[in-house]
Amino acid sequence: MKCSLKHVVAALICGFLNGIFGSGGGILVVPTLEKFGIKPKKAHATSVLIILILSIFSLLFYIFKYRFNLEEIYIFLPFGLIGAFFGSFFLKNIKTDFLRRIFGIIIILSSLRLFFK
Repeated sequence: MKCSLKHVVAALICGFLNGIFGSGGGILVVPTLEKFGIKPKKAHATSVLIILILSIFSLLFYIFKYRFNLEEIYIFLPFGLIGAFFGSFFLKNIKTDFLRRIFGIIIILSSLRLFFK
């Protein structure tokens, strides 16, 4: 895939959103990768790696400002890792259309929650 101005702009926006919302930039990464011709399942998997790297970079800035809670890490990390394992394991068995619908529903529910909060 050749790098174009569209790629640069999309990457800047995803990185910016990741810096503001944590891994929230992933909401934009998946559809952006699909728009650039990457198949949906590969786009989901690729976005995880992109968001991981962006999140590690963002974490460096958060560490210096101490804007996190260690107690929450110990509570969420073990179960989050288990969930991530099962999610990535089952990804290959989920039909693309169903995956797209699940992703869309999560985005809609998230936006409604934020809008009415």
